[in-house]
This record gives sequence, structure tokens and C-alpha cells, in this order.
Amino acid sequence: MNEQGGAREVVCPVCWGVMPHAGPCARCDWPPPAPGPTAYQDAARAFDHAAAIRVAHARGYDGVPDDLAKLVRHGPVRSDTAFPAAEPLAPSGRAAALTLLTALTAGELDLLLFLEIGTRHLSTQWVTIDEYGFVRVPARNWARLEWRGAVPWLPEDAAARDLTLAGGVGRSPAVGTAQRPEPLGPRARRELRETWAGSLAELRASATGRARQAWAFVLVERRPDWTWCALAAELVHEILPPAAVLRGGPFAAEEVELPRLVERLALDVPVRHAMHLVGVDPGPGVPGRERREVLLERGAIPGAAGAPLAEVTLGLRGGAVDGHEVAVVVADSANPRQWSELERVKVVAPPGEVRFTVGMPTSGRLRFTPVSGAAWTVAEGPAEIRPVAPVSRGPAPPRPHWHRERTLCDLLVAVELGGEPRSTRARLDLVRALLTAAGRAGDDMPWGRACVIGYDDHPQPWRSGHDPLRWVDFTDPDAARAAIAHWTGSAIVDPHAAPLEHVFTLLRGNALDWSPHRPTLVVTVGRRGPHPYIAGADPARSNNRHRWDEDLTAIQAARPVRHVLVTDDAGHARSPASPAAARTLKAWRLLGASGCFTLGGCAPADLLRFGHDAATDVGGPPLLLDLIARPGGIGTEVGTKEERR
Repeated sequence: MNEQGGAREVVCPVCWGVMPHAGPCARCDWPPPAPGPTAYQDAARAFDHAAAIRVAHARGYDGVPDDLAKLVRHGPVRSDTAFPAAEPLAPSGRAAALTLLTALTAGELDLLLFLEIGTRHLSTQWVTIDEYGFVRVPARNWARLEWRGAVPWLPEDAAARDLTLAGGVGRSPAVGTAQRPEPLGPRARRELRETWAGSLAELRASATGRARQAWAFVLVERRPDWTWCALAAELVHEILPPAAVLRGGPFAAEEVELPRLVERLALDVPVRHAMHLVGVDPGPGVPGRERREVLLERGAIPGAAGAPLAEVTLGLRGGAVDGHEVAVVVADSANPRQWSELERVKVVAPPGEVRFTVGMPTSGRLRFTPVSGAAWTVAEGPAEIRPVAPVSRGPAPPRPHWHRERTLCDLLVAVELGGEPRSTRARLDLVRALLTAAGRAGDDMPWGRACVIGYDDHPQPWRSGHDPLRWVDFTDPDAARAAIAHWTGSAIVDPHAAPLEHVFTLLRGNALDWSPHRPTLVVTVGRRGPHPYIAGADPARSNNRHRWDEDLTAIQAARPVRHVLVTDDAGHARSPASPAAARTLKAWRLLGASGCFTLGGCAPADLLRFGHDAATDVGGPPLLLDLIARPGGIGTEVGTKEERR
């Protein structure tokens, strides 16, 4: 080695010429360039990279992560290497699995075994039916085993284990030594066969012992593109051939555990028995379970989780403290008195209209969700639904609450006439329909006389002596209906309140000639409450010396009356003017003390039936006002064509 002027030179060992310390010899080009990649190295790198991509797709990555990339042989993988998009496998096997679940509910099979081959676990789930005929997926019948539990010599590192299961080899061989790695395929096949042969034999023996008639086996392949998962599935087919194989589409999502997957499938299985809503006003002398409000017919399909089976509208009677019980029964017997209760809940809300949905999140399990309550309960919050233990199978309980005597009631309707033409027309249509229904009612709901009071807005400017009321004295219901045939609405003057104080003044006196002893139902049909109180200028004192709330209290003390409110503005209690809001809410509470309903929410005959029971102090279960079942009949298919394949 020579040093001249600070430069360093070395002697070439081939031609003995002088060459720079860094760089090839200028005479013979020694040293030769490093050998380029061989075909084997290229193939090994591509093989491992393809396995790493399969892992990345399964885990939801948008590229090969570093812990996988560093395992690729003859890597690292260049950053510019293409990362292809995942090509989802089309779902298959759904129809076959649903056929087996249907056979289970029909009693043709005793058991179903689901076996899952995933990228992290191998699991099994026994599936049966419960006493109501619904598919059951008990947690105690779910067993899960990690891959290293079946093949102990798999790498402990999660990335290396995933790469191996997906078909890669990696930099460090999983078996043997770096100098003499053992072939993975033959050993893996031997290990899996030895491990699974015993396990599957135990499963077969267990199923044979449990099943009185027959059982079947369903295989769930989460990732058939992973080499070892495909190998495991191949061995299962050899040892215990499945009756159905689920793969691709939604079945590939491993975040959905096997029990949840089976429960979702079970929602598309026809029900074995019909389901009915009971405990909702069956009628005089009729046992409760003979009143059938159908939620699901026999053979119907519950459908996807979250979709309600029906929306139910009830009319709640009496106080809200104790609530009203509603039950869903399964018609698993020819005798309705012997039907089994699937679910029983207590609905706690003020008297009047309340709506809730009945859904089936999992097979045979119900969920009650309140939708809305009566109009003035906006400020109170939605109805509360409390679970109650179902009543055991047996005779229907007696119904002592039904009033057996014929009680004659009078009907008084106060209707707001100020407003938009369409709104006032709807209110008047309801009043006429109520009078028609009262005139046609039978002996179980007798009505005597009827009276109608209509109230317009106060004029602007104020005119002394103006009377905003129109009324028809107590008379025959049909005569009252004929008397208001020409009534129409009037314009709105005050957008926040109506002259209800004049109605209360009229009701307190004797101008209507109503009976002080006969029970009377007062139905107020309106949108706005009375005028707000303003100190020194209270409109409630314009024609008399009493306040409207004092008048209403005096009416209730002097006569056996019950008040029902029907309004077409559920949000009026949230008026921007706080004095008006508080006064309106108080009025609505008093006028709807026996029940509050939304205009158009129930049929006039049901509204009268509810009011008649309130006026005669009949308690008991709530009145079913409406039940809207979800569209779809027997045998309705759920899901796309690809999902059903």
C-alpha cells in the first residue's frame, strides 16, 4: 500500500498493478461485480410476498406492513412493489345452511354442528332449538382453539405465524434448522391429520350420542386462499364430509364470531310457530290469549337484525306508576290458553297513546323500543319499557277488570276552528266521525247525549263583547252531527294560543244543560293551548272573574267528567315563549288527564272505546289502537341473490 500526497493506493492481487483503494482495478477490472439475483431468489421472494399480501388483505391493511415485509426471503420488498387490491370471494353455501337450519326447526334434525376454520382460531358450535322452536346458539356449546394449540411448532411471533399459515416460508424456517429446513407441507398434513382425526372423531361420537334422529355438519371457511386453511378444510372433507360449506362474502369477516354468524343466519329461517301480541284489551268475556294480533305468521321469516317486526300503538289507561303489561306468545298449542309466553314487558307512560316497535335482534329474542308517546309527553320523555318475567304455561288469568254493567255516558267535544284549512278540516272530520261512532255503538259501549263546542280565534283588533264560541247543546249524537255539518274553520290571529278559557267558562255554567250525575267524556281536539297569563292583563279574566284552570278544577269537582286530548302538534309544548309553553303544558296535562292522542293516530271507534272506559273508571290492560306489521309474507326471501347462493 502506497500513500502519495494523501491518496491511498493498493496493489491489485490479479495483475499486480496499482489500483485505487475504492473502486475496480483500471487494468483488469478486479474485483468482478457481485453476482445478480438468481431465478430461485426471485421466485422465493415472490412466493413469500404473495403470502404477505394475503395476510394484509385478511387483516384489512392497504399495504404490506413492516413486520411482514422483513420476513420475506431475499427482501426487503421494495416500496414500489405493486400491492394488488383484494378480490373478494363470492358468497356461497347460504341456501344449503338455511335448509339445514330449517330442517332443525321443523324437527327433522336434532343437532347442527358448525366448524370454523379461521386464520386465528379453529372453533366449533353446537346448534339446537329451544322449547319455542327457535334456533338457539348456547355459549356453553362454543369451543375455540388457537392454531398453535393444534400445531404447537408454529412460530410464536404473530406475523411469522400468519405468513406461514398463508403459505409463506419466511427468512427463518419454522421447522428444522437454517441449513436443513424440513418440508412444511408433509409435516403440516401429518400434524393436522393426527390432531384433527381425534377431535373430529370425538365430535362425531358426541353428536351421535346427543341426536335422537339425525344431525348434520356445516363447515365455515373464513380464508380458503390461505394455504394451511385450505389444507385443514381438505382434511375435514376427508374425515367428516360437511353437508354445507359457507365461504366468501359476509362469511369471511372474522370479527363476526361463529355464534353471531349462526344467529344472523337463523333470522332468515321460517318460524315454527306463529307469534301473537296479547294482553291488549281482549274484550268482555273473552280470554286474553284468544285475541290474536299477529306479529309473525307460522312459516314467516323474521329477517335482518334491527328491522322491527311491527310498530304497535297502544292506548294506556289509568295511572302511569304501575304500568301496563304486554306479552308476546308463541302459538305452540292448539289451545290458546296453553300458549307459551316468549316475552312480557311493562309499558310505563302517562295515559293515552304510546307507540313502540317490536324487533327480533336474534332468533327468538325480542326487543321493545319506544318510538313516541302522547302529544304532551314530549316534555316528559319517551315511554319506559321494563322487562317482566314471562308467565309460565297454563290457563289464561281471569279478567276481573271488565265492567259488566251497561253504563250510559254523555259525550262533549270541544274543537279548535282556527288554523289552516287542511288542519281544521281534519279536526272537524274527526268530530263528525266520533259522533257517528257514538250513534252506532252497541250495548257494550252505550252513549247517551252529545254536545259540540267550536272555538275561533279572538279578533284583531279586539272587539268588546265578541264571543269566539259556537256550540250545539246536548242532544242525540246523530242530531249533533247534522247540526255541525256546515261548520268550517277560521283564520289564525294569534299563532301561540287559542281562546280555550271561554270553553272552560261555558263548561262551568249550566248553559249546555248537561247532566251533573251521568259520566261525561270531554274530548278536546285542538292544536294550541289557552292564552298565556300576563300580570294585570290576563285574557282568561276577560269575561269572568275566574281563571281557566280554576274553572276546569270546578268542573271536575261538580260533575263526573274525564278529559281526553287529541292534538295535531306534538311539539307545541316547546313553544319559544316560556310563559306560553308552561301554560300550554299545564292545559294539556289537565285536558289529557285521562289520555292524550295524536290526531290521526287511532280510529274514532277505538278513541271512543278508550274514553268510555275512562269515563266509567274501567281499568285493565291497554287498548290496542294499531299494529302495523312489517311488509313481507310467508316464505319471504331476505338478501341478495349472491348472498343466498
